[in-house]
Order: sequence, then C-alpha cells, then structure tokens
Amino acid sequence: MITTAGKLSLNLKRRDLAARAPLQETQVDLQTSPKILQAMQNWGYHLLPKAHPASPGYGGLMVAIRDQPTGRHFDPETVRLQLANGRSGPDWVSLGLQPFFSGLRPIWPGRVTLTDRVDKQVHFFIFGGSLEATVSPRQTVYNLVTEAPVLVLTEELTEIPDRLYSEVEGLLARRGRAWNQNGQRFLHFLAKADTFHFYLMCLQLVLERYHEHRILRQTWREFYLAILQEKKRLVEAGLWPATLLME
Repeated sequence: MITTAGKLSLNLKRRDLAARAPLQETQVDLQTSPKILQAMQNWGYHLLPKAHPASPGYGGLMVAIRDQPTGRHFDPETVRLQLANGRSGPDWVSLGLQPFFSGLRPIWPGRVTLTDRVDKQVHFFIFGGSLEATVSPRQTVYNLVTEAPVLVLTEELTEIPDRLYSEVEGLLARRGRAWNQNGQRFLHFLAKADTFHFYLMCLQLVLERYHEHRILRQTWREFYLAILQEKKRLVEAGLWPATLLME
C-alpha cells in the first residue's frame, strides 16, 4: 500500500479522545435520562446532526421502543445489532422494550436494523461505538454513541452512504480471509480497534482500491470524490494521523 509518504501502515490502538473533539461539535447534550426521554417524545428514532454537511453519515443514533405504537411516525419495536461479547467476538442481539444489560456496551462494526410491528425496516451501518439504554415505565431509549459517521442505508448503491457500506463490507470480508482462515485473529483485531481509527482505515483502504482501478473511479466518480473530500477535511482539521499502522 503506497501513499505520497511511502509505505502506509494502519494502527488502530486507542488514543486520547480529546484529540478528536472537533468531531463531537454536533453532539447534543443528553447526559441525563430526563433529557434523553424528552428529546425522543416525538420520534421513533433520531439521527444526531452531521459533523459537516457533506459528511457521509450522522453524529449518532437514538431509538425509542414503546409499549404501544404512536401511529404518528415509524414506531420501532426492535433494534438488531452486534454487541461485543468480551471474548473477542460479536453477538447478534435483538433489543426490545426490556434491555438485558445496564451501563455502556461496546457495539461491533456492522448493520443496525430497526423493525416495526408490520415488519417495516430501517437500516444503518455503524463503524463501532457504544450503546446505552435509558428505561422509563412505558419506553426504552437506546442511545448509540460513536465517533464515526452513522450511515443511513437505502439499498441504492448510487447513494454515497450505501456505496461506502458496500465497500466496507467487502473490505472486512477480504481482510478477514487474508488474516486468518478461522477468523480469530481478525476478530481480535476488531475487538481492540478504536472506532475513529477504524473509520480512517476504511476510508484509506477504499481510496487505495479506487486508485488502483480506474474503472471504479469512472463508474463511481461522485462517491470517489466524496471520499477524497472527506479525507481532505480530516487532514485539514488535524484529525488524520501522519501514519496509520495496522497490527
């Protein structure tokens, strides 16, 4: 893998969150249960604002599960996603009105699916983060906190978030096969990965793939330019490290 500085390596070790403060500027202050519950009174789910208008995704995701649907908007009954299980791997879980955990739980990179009572679904992709449940007598609000954009999926590959999701899914599959046939080394790597660094890694590897294949740059020109611009913004903000190492 070659960059203008020479060899590129990718290091996803945890680092000081303060260095990433600019990405948190659009996060709303919802540190207490009353604020969270109040904020979700009129929504089935709520996407926190983007870090900047051209970002491929949103600043976070909040989901309200109620004992009775409101009928005024999309009323999810379950949230399906992958949670880290503490054994260097993920578990698919479906969360409803009664959460089975307390405190913060790490979220594994992957799809997040909301389903309502008539099986209508809304899909997202998250690069990792943490999940917290706020419980009241008639509803539970799940707060997905992440340092990387939350992608809204429409199943249209012409959309930039869907294209990025498709590229990242392919990247994960290829890396998993390359690292270890049984996948344990790759699972251990993802378990230790810092969400923001993982996002940077994905952007860089997608760009390298497109640099290597002219047909991709031509076919998905708008997507390619959008990812280039996202990297440029991060570099200018001082959020792109000079060296990315993968262990």
